Amino acid sequence: MNEPLSTNKTFRYPLKYPRQKADKFSTGRDLLSIKSDGAQWGKTQTSRRIVFFFAKIPVFYRFLSLRTHNVSKGGNGHGDVFMQIEIPEFCVAALIGVSSSGKSTFCKTHFKPTEVLSSDYFRALVSDDENNQEATQQAFEALNFVAHKRLELGKLTVIDATSVQQFARRQILRLAKDHDCFAAAIVLDLSEEIIRERNKKRNDRNLSEDVLTRQMNQLRKTSAEQLKQEGFRFVYVLSSEEEISNAQITRVPMWNNKKTETGPFDIIGDVHGCFDELCELLKNLITMLIPKILRQNIPKAEKPYLSEICATED
Repeated sequence: MNEPLSTNKTFRYPLKYPRQKADKFSTGRDLLSIKSDGAQWGKTQTSRRIVFFFAKIPVFYRFLSLRTHNVSKGGNGHGDVFMQIEIPEFCVAALIGVSSSGKSTFCKTHFKPTEVLSSDYFRALVSDDENNQEATQQAFEALNFVAHKRLELGKLTVIDATSVQQFARRQILRLAKDHDCFAAAIVLDLSEEIIRERNKKRNDRNLSEDVLTRQMNQLRKTSAEQLKQEGFRFVYVLSSEEEISNAQITRVPMWNNKKTETGPFDIIGDVHGCFDELCELLKNLITMLIPKILRQNIPKAEKPYLSEICATED
């Protein structure tokens, strides 16, 4: 039996892992968090390489993920607690919560306006009324179309909708699958009293008590572990106004994002059918360069690139 969301605290990765194919753990993007947290697993480059090598083994990867994906809490020394949320810089992030839980406000605080695709906005876009529930199907068709275009360009895409029903979340997971990226879920699980009080104070919309009750019941049936089993790789649950207001989002670079590397670099172009020639070239280069390196007595930490050594006169 699934544990209600209201009893869970903010965390990532439930202790029980979903059934997934073993070969999925050996893909490059699945090493994203390991790559970003590699320094915690070894002070030297060699030890990090060993971790990355064994991370390709499914069982070791699960153990490593459990160790490196706990949500950290920080403070400013004045009693305020900050909830640290880490998501990939390229992913589909779903805000999950009932109406009046503060999803749109959360999005405005932590994401660019262009990164957020709101179901209310697309209802207004297709029907001139964001409260027109009859235009929901057309609104989500337009929303999914724009989401596909953003993901094609490798852009972070945030879905601002209730998403308390499993069939609604399937479309978000399908977006992530189609574009080979992770899906993240940020759940805003406030108490029933706060939700109903906020709903009464809303000027733009006042949902009936029955609609709110139905949405809250659907959210209670969804546990964080179930979200993980559905396919959300990153799951966070914020269960109080304090946690929501103090949340901090960090975007983790992808494992293949090397924009911070400044070089210089040695680049070998396309090999095509010249593999044998490339091997012979490298063999000759090694034979030629090793004596130069030895003569120059260059420390290991300051090894030059091939282009620099080749430019050195004998």
